[in-house]
Order: sequence, then structure tokens, then C-alpha cells
Amino acid sequence: MHPLLVVTFALLATTLPRPDADWRPARQHRSPEADAGFSPCRLPIRLLGIPVAEPDVRPAYPQWVPVEDETFAILEGTVIAKSAAPGSGPHTAVNDMPTSHHTHDMCFPVLPDPTPDGRFTNLLGIQVHADGRESVQRTIGIEWESGLGADNDGNAAAVPNRRGDGFGYYPAGHRRGEILWNWPTEGDRVHIAGRWIWDRGHPPYKTEIHPAHFVAVLRRLPDLGGPGGQVATRADVFASGDGGALWNHFADAPAFVARPRMGARDYEFELPVRQARPALDSSAQMAWRLSDAGTEACATDAAGGAGRHARAKSWEPHHESVLAWSVEVRPGDTFPGDLEILPAGDRVRVRVPWRSRAAADSAVLARTVRVWWQGAVAAPVIRRRVILDEVEILKTHDLGNGEYRVFADVGGQWVFLNEFLPVADVLRQGLGDTPAPAKYPIAKAFEVVLPASESFRVYADGWEADGVNALFGRLVDPNHPCDDAFRDKLTGGIGELIAGGGRDDGIGATKAVHGADSLGDFADRSWHGIAPNPEDPEVDFPTFEDTDPAGSFVLRYRIEAL
Repeated sequence: MHPLLVVTFALLATTLPRPDADWRPARQHRSPEADAGFSPCRLPIRLLGIPVAEPDVRPAYPQWVPVEDETFAILEGTVIAKSAAPGSGPHTAVNDMPTSHHTHDMCFPVLPDPTPDGRFTNLLGIQVHADGRESVQRTIGIEWESGLGADNDGNAAAVPNRRGDGFGYYPAGHRRGEILWNWPTEGDRVHIAGRWIWDRGHPPYKTEIHPAHFVAVLRRLPDLGGPGGQVATRADVFASGDGGALWNHFADAPAFVARPRMGARDYEFELPVRQARPALDSSAQMAWRLSDAGTEACATDAAGGAGRHARAKSWEPHHESVLAWSVEVRPGDTFPGDLEILPAGDRVRVRVPWRSRAAADSAVLARTVRVWWQGAVAAPVIRRRVILDEVEILKTHDLGNGEYRVFADVGGQWVFLNEFLPVADVLRQGLGDTPAPAKYPIAKAFEVVLPASESFRVYADGWEADGVNALFGRLVDPNHPCDDAFRDKLTGGIGELIAGGGRDDGIGATKAVHGADSLGDFADRSWHGIAPNPEDPEVDFPTFEDTDPAGSFVLRYRIEAL
């Protein structure tokens, strides 16, 4: 990204999802399509009255344009790391455009599932490079505003963020010190509905789901969710029309902000039980099944399915395990009524009847579904306690103290480390106003459940806030005419950006993968979070501070057996 364009990115402000759940793209698309119909808009840049550049800001206004039409695309696939760089998997964005954001994004790459009709792989764009080469992207990026880490005056997110609470978006309902339960990690599978767009801000253009509005995370690692300690498969389901600063249902949003129609459709996904279906132990109580095979049944209560019912059918005893499940309502949930869950062999079908129930477009769905084999002997798993002991800051990235924001992920359990320090303002005290070197105790414990052959990651990333941080929430209409008022607004923002220290600085990322034999004390030092794109280099303004992200901090933690 050219540094002079850092404040110039925004969104196309319409989102009209079709009610048709079977919508799918018929083909892949090529990146030059994203420029069709747009004329240049030149922005004269002067320093001390001397012209220094005249970039075309039209690729930023709008930055995100629909690939085909305004609809919610459906994607299924696996969350992966794109490279060996630690931040190439699920991560928080170091820089986002303040003219189209209240907060930094939470991002994760998805490898789409192959299907005979290409319904998911056709979402991948074909990049046409400057030299004429063509390539096809391997993954599709998913982005949703993190709702955390903003402290600048005039930003609606700053008041809750400074006390450690979430501001709608992806952490809706989050309160200080809680786990960000719905964010994915590497190896999780996802079912996603969201806006399928070209990101014109990063050449060569790639397609994204941006923002997502419905994410069901099918966890790779098991959970202990059934009675008697049965190993359960878990899905964390989160949906909201509040996808970003220019797609939301906030009462005070500007007129150019879109109001996503969450109620234009129902949402549905399948949750396969990862554990093999076992036979009942001879000492276990007898399970029950419908005497008429194929008739639907459901188990609805958290005690293991005592509320099963059948439609005018009788139950008979048998000696095989049957599916049971529970649904946990998470903080921030306002969706009316229950989910519809139906068993289908070794999986359940989960339906969110948004349209059928006439739920409000502004409702928020935040629930966890756990599925297990009722009556089965508990499968052997390994339990580990991971304690994040402390984070040590080695560089400030400023001439004085640095304004750090640090996130961590332990096997899919995300936390914002700033929230665990004994300060009133988590963004302007503690890690938010740190010298270097400096150590900060965290003392946050997690439990991880895994089969003997599985592993989990311990990860941390974030950014050091500078000029971009000071401009978040100053929204600009992405379809504003290219006139003097538009140019003056962008030019003034660039001046404030330079005065504030330029781009927010990357602090790199730490990543370690641990298996069943990982026990003891660990210290992971950060290094460059994401491999740079040679066609879109990240160059900071010459603000004279150290902006090399490698070696910015050390994360120390312990892993103990349970």
C-alpha cells in the first residue's frame, strides 16, 4: 500500500443479501473487472508548499466493490496459515483505513472446500499482475472489525474500548477480561455468509468476504460438553448485521452507511461429530431410538438430551449410542427463540430461522453448540493448562513510550492482553503507555483438550498505535464526488497522519505449536508477522522511530498437565 493513501480507503455502502440459500458463483472472476466504471481522482500532495505527489485515490473510493452483485456469498472451508510467517494465519490487522473503520480488523484466511460445482472455489479471484502474468489466489480472506483497541477522541468505539469492553462488531457483548470465544484459529472449519468483494486497496486485487456477517466456527479441538465427561464437538456461531463502520445498524450512523438485511434469509450449516460413533459400554444405561427409522428427533437440553421428542412415534431401546447436544447462549445474544437442530447420521443440521421467524435485521446471534454421542464411554483425551505469565516489551516503536495493543490465542481462545493489567484505561495505561524494556504480568489460565495426536497453537500479535490510530472513525462516503471538498478532507487527514507518527507500527507476532508432550516453561520472541507483498510494499513515513517488527516483545507462558 502506498503510504500516501493510508487514510483514503472506504467501502461501497450497499448490502442486500438474497434470500436464496443456494446462491453460488458460476465462475471465477479476473481482477481488472474491479476497475470497470471508475475514473481517476487525483489528490495533490504538498510538503511545505512543494508538490511531492499526485496519487490516484479512486482505488480507495470505493475500496471494496462487489464481485458480481450485492448478495451474501456462502463459503465453507478450513482456516489455515498461508505461509511460515507467524501472522499469516488468523491475526489482527496492523493497519486499517480510518475513513472506513472504527477499529482494526480481525482477519483469517480460508482454504475453500472443493466441490463438483465449484461453489466455494469460484469465490477465489484471478489476479492479473502488472507484467501481464495471471495467478489464482489460493485462499480467500475473511475480515470483520475487531471492535477493540481504539482510543482516539471522536471515535464512538473509544469509550468502551478504553475500559476494556467490545464495541459491537465481532466481539459484540465482550466485557473486559473475557475470552473472545467466537474467533477462529488454525485448523478450524468455517461456514460463512458475507459480502463477496474485490479489495482494490492492495494490488493485484484479491477477492475477500468483507465484512462477514455470519460465521460458524467448527472447532478442530474437542470440548468436554456431555454429561459424564463425553468428548463433544463444538461449533461457535456468531452473526450480526454490524460488520463494519460502513455496514451496521447503529442509530447514529451517517446516511451513506448500509443497513445489512440479515432477515432476508435463513442460515443453515452442518456440524459433523468429529469423534467416531462408539458402541455403548455394557455397563452403561440403555439408549433409545425411534422405532420408525428416519423420523426426525432432537435432543434439546444441556443435560444430555432428556427432552427428546418424536412426532407420534414410539421409542425402543437399543445398544448403540445416539446424538445429543446442548446450546449455550453467549453474552450479547439478542436473537429470538431457539436454533433448529436436526440429527442426520453422524452430524446435526443447525438452522437459524432469521427470515422465517421475522427476526430483526439488527439482532445478534451468539451461541455455542456442542454435540456428543449420548451414552458412549468417554473417549480418552489429554487436558492441558496453559498459563500466560507475562509479556515483555523490548521496543517502544516511538521516540518515547509506545502505545501497544497485544492479542493472544491459545488453541482458539483469544484474549486482549491489555485488559488483564490493573489499570483503569487499558489503552492509555499499562501496555498502552509502555517504556522498553518493561514486563507486564498477565496470569491468565486456559484449559486445552486434545487427542494425543493433535496439537494447538500459542500465538500473539498486535500493533503500536500512531497516526492512523488518531483518525479512526472519521468516516468518508466512499461514493463522494471527486471535488475540492473531498480532496481537502483527505489532504487534512494526511497532514494529521504525518504529525501523529505515520502508520500504526507492526510489532510482529509469536507462534508456537504444541502437542501432548509439550510441558514446561516457554518464551516466544516476536518476529515479522506477515510476509510482505513485493507488489504492495508497506512503507512507513519517515518518522525516525524503529519500525522493524522483529523482536518487539516476548510472550512467556507455562504448560501443565491436568
